[in-house]
Amino acid sequence: MIQTMEKFINFKQLDVVKTGTSTSDGSSALTLTDSAATFTQDVLVNAIVWDRTTGASVGGQKYLVTAVTDTVLTLVAVGVTADQGTGVPNAVGYFIYMPEYTVLQFGMATSTIPKYLVDSSVNFILAGVSVGDYVRDITGSFVTTVTSVSKYQLGVADTVFSVNDNYLVYK
Repeated sequence: MIQTMEKFINFKQLDVVKTGTSTSDGSSALTLTDSAATFTQDVLVNAIVWDRTTGASVGGQKYLVTAVTDTVLTLVAVGVTADQGTGVPNAVGYFIYMPEYTVLQFGMATSTIPKYLVDSSVNFILAGVSVGDYVRDITGSFVTTVTSVSKYQLGVADTVFSVNDNYLVYK
């Protein structure tokens, strides 16, 4: 008698971090523009953009984010063929997923202290930040790890944050 066992693979569910409607035609530039968005607060490079409308009969268009500004995401098409999408047209609904990160906190550094990120406008403890989490200096394009956590300060492995640097803290 042969016994079989079912096997289950557990995949991490992708987190939707932003939804909206595009406000400009990005189909010639491989971009998504939303003038009401502040993408730098919750979207990172490698996020997945799903244009739910264009090509809806085949599941919509999907993109990977390659660059982030407040209102514009630069994209590269992903999917069955490299030319699946050419950018998100005007007035199209979209979802943005963060497959690699769970954003815990974002903001702007309020002081400059070596090997610390200081933001007196947030509470890192209540945000759930832990030692070992990552901090991305969006202004300077650098990533470091959290070494200690207090209400307004994160100890970090590297000296990277200056006053007014934008940041994201993520798992």
